[in-house]
Amino acid sequence: MRARGTRRTTPCGTGVMVWHEWGEGPTVVLLHGGYGSWTHWIRNIDALAAEHRVVAADLPGLGDSAMPAEPFTPWSLAGILADGLDEMRVKPPFHLVGFSFGALLAGPLAVILAGRVATLTLVAASGLGMRRPPIALKPWRQLDDADQRAAVHAENLARLMFSDRTRIDDLAIDLQAHNTARARIKSPSALSRSANSSARSACPAASQVRATRAPCSADSRAASGKSASPSSARPSSPSPRSR
Repeated sequence: MRARGTRRTTPCGTGVMVWHEWGEGPTVVLLHGGYGSWTHWIRNIDALAAEHRVVAADLPGLGDSAMPAEPFTPWSLAGILADGLDEMRVKPPFHLVGFSFGALLAGPLAVILAGRVATLTLVAASGLGMRRPPIALKPWRQLDDADQRAAVHAENLARLMFSDRTRIDDLAIDLQAHNTARARIKSPSALSRSANSSARSACPAASQVRATRAPCSADSRAASGKSASPSSARPSSPSPRSR
């Protein structure tokens, strides 16, 4: 799938942020979850690209993208995304979709790009002030046996993302292993720097908002790792930049 798309880069920290594109038509921008990459959307891209231009990001410090400059917040990360979309000349109006940590960044991004976002879709969004018990994930880095690692990744996916264990296939496990091994930015760090809900404040910026807290992999088939931070953490909400 990567080979069928177009890889583009924009500035991020001392390096670049990586984006992938497929298809033509109205633009849909996809922001993946924590500890993930654009591959969180791997089972959605073909269907969307049949009628849309799909732009899927590797968020700063995740996937193939460089680390952002410190200190970072959800708003500063959203600023990197906004500058990247400007550089790529993504024309408004476009559809913005965020999953988990990506949903947290989609909120302030919609504020920064006010008037340019046609619809804002938040999937399993954190940072909305809704509380949930902490999710304990099993450690895997100390395991040398590949089968044991795969079993732990499958268990973590079941605890974190899949409501139906039977849907955890080899692809989901492979993506989880690949993405979590490459993750350098930890989404809990960005969440812990925040005090207020940026995702909530972004809602008036879009003409349509859809939010769901259902486990996403069972519905949208996103398959990979994400942050286990509680949804009660709230990001800071500075004034949006003038654009």
